[in-house]
Amino acid sequence: MKPMLPTYYPEAPKSNDWRYEVKYDGFRAILTIDTDTISISSRNEKELSTQFPEIIAYIKDLDLEDYLPLQLDGELVWLTNQAKADFFKYSGEGA
Repeated sequence: MKPMLPTYYPEAPKSNDWRYEVKYDGFRAILTIDTDTISISSRNEKELSTQFPEIIAYIKDLDLEDYLPLQLDGELVWLTNQAKADFFKYSGEGA
């Protein structure tokens, strides 16, 4: 799966067929879950699983057998509140 990449437009589409998501500053990642493996990788295919062991542990506790294999494309962020992410806090760059 190729990750989604945002494209800038100066105005939001006016059709009801479009949805939007808040752009948080974080890691764009693909979570892949198979019957035997769980992995998290960046859009550049860099392995991120060791940086997010809590996600791997959480996924192992879910009952997802009926939905496998499964891939999710999303943004991993550290939220300081519901509207603000702090990339530097989670990445260690701001510490």
